[in-house]
Amino acid sequence: MQVEFLTDYYYTRIPIGVWYGYPLIKFVTLVVTVVFGCLLAFDVHKTEPQEDDLYHSIKGVNVDRIITYVLLVSISMKEGWETILYMLSDWTKLVVICRYVEGSWLLRNRLAERIILLLCRSNVVMRWHNKMGQYNILESFSYKPRVKQALHYGTLHMIKKPIEGGKVGKKIKSFQEVKQSIVDALLSINGGNHGNQMNSMPSSLYTEQVRNDYRWASRQETFSHLILVWHIATSMCEIQLFEHTRPERSCLNSFLHKLKTCWTQPHPFMVDLKSLEGGTRSHYIVANSISRYCAYLLVFVPELLPDHVIVSEQVFEGTISEARNILGGCHSLESVLEKLKSVEGGATQMEGNDPERTIVQKVAILGRELLADPEMNTENGWKMLADFWVNLLLYLAPSRMMEDHKSHLFEGGEFITLFWALFSNCGIFDRTDEGNQVRANGIVIQEREPVNQVPESGVVPVQSRTR
Repeated sequence: MQVEFLTDYYYTRIPIGVWYGYPLIKFVTLVVTVVFGCLLAFDVHKTEPQEDDLYHSIKGVNVDRIITYVLLVSISMKEGWETILYMLSDWTKLVVICRYVEGSWLLRNRLAERIILLLCRSNVVMRWHNKMGQYNILESFSYKPRVKQALHYGTLHMIKKPIEGGKVGKKIKSFQEVKQSIVDALLSINGGNHGNQMNSMPSSLYTEQVRNDYRWASRQETFSHLILVWHIATSMCEIQLFEHTRPERSCLNSFLHKLKTCWTQPHPFMVDLKSLEGGTRSHYIVANSISRYCAYLLVFVPELLPDHVIVSEQVFEGTISEARNILGGCHSLESVLEKLKSVEGGATQMEGNDPERTIVQKVAILGRELLADPEMNTENGWKMLADFWVNLLLYLAPSRMMEDHKSHLFEGGEFITLFWALFSNCGIFDRTDEGNQVRANGIVIQEREPVNQVPESGVVPVQSRTR
């Protein structure tokens, strides 16, 4: 709701209108418009055209009169819709509740409470779409948008240049399992070893979620490296889980299954959730949802991540180029998995942590270790991945770059914006990085300076007390 207030504050006139009593004025305007419209329609209806009048008639029907009726109804409907938006907006609810609390005892009656209850239960426009973008690099590395590239150059760069290998997946509703895991992680941060008085996100937030065997993979040169390495490794584990849970079907049953999926909404994940048991199912959903969402942020919304946009682009382009050279010719995800298993690049953790290794080589080392782990097809293995991704997302959220989050509010906002707003209320705008510089392809780039800092009073112009 707080993010919705922020969206209205920047992209609508509702706050100013409510502050000056505009909903009541808008209601009066609606009544006046409807009354005058009805009087005009009645006057038009009783007026008969003369012989020398110019008007259009089709089969004895006066077309000009019909057009006039349509225009009058359209104007009335427009005024009515705007009145509903103002009357049922969150700002109107806020003002009514404040007047009820601060007003005299005459306003505190059962009728006023019923009106407030009915008003608060009415939601006409949802500013927050509650969706997560998705991207899987193993499914999109060979994507070449030739048509979009032609349009980009044909329109003299008026159309945004498409991203090689950046085939965005369909946005999904945030699962209840994802929300619950994030709430549990927030509770553990508040009551755990980090204490209640922290003013920055600790760097050990996500590194502590993995076992010592994989701790080396949590220490990468940049956050872009970290996201890509763990995203591809998580996708490799998903492919292996799919191979273990895939039911054996005959050719006819396989054809009928594919035909059925054409008419039904496809599930966002590879593995059928019905084939997974309770704990494994929940952790599988959390790990894959957030893994693909972080990859989506890296490719399409890099300005919301700590790394500089240039760094994110260079790291992603280098990974796509390397993936095409290594995985070229693979026509299925199973063949991609086998190819990644055979990639040379070191076999030990120390070699895997070598900064000279490429991302695909690091993925091959981490992926082989995860796939060889007997717990990876069990609840404990997927719980480790789910905890890692949840805490990594929370670690990436704090920021002083208010303008970047503001630019995405009009389209419904990003999922990470929720946690940015939450941490801003708590006074957490920073994270304890090991250094202020990031490196990509041999280029050292200073971390971005905030363009527009979040005010100390919070992200929303309405002051509130935070527990």
